Amino acid sequence: HPGLWRRGLFVRAKDVHWVRPDLTLKAGDETSYQIRIRYRQPLSGAKLIMEEEGLYVIFDDKLSAVTPGQFVAWYRDGELIGSGTIS
Repeated sequence: HPGLWRRGLFVRAKDVHWVRPDLTLKAGDETSYQIRIRYRQPLSGAKLIMEEEGLYVIFDDKLSAVTPGQFVAWYRDGELIGSGTIS
């Protein structure tokens, strides 16, 4: 169903967790990473945009069935950089 496909998601600031604190984004920062929203899902490209209220994850290609309460995780070269609970 077309309504299941999303272009992005949001993670509240309090729900963002950085495995690599040296790569933490500050408000106004943006970068591109590979992301995954389900276990064993292939990695997908996305832009991460950090704002005061939280992190916006904008997908390169639409993803289906993005659900609040799930985790999103972002990677660089196969290394986990951070994750967060989808709002």
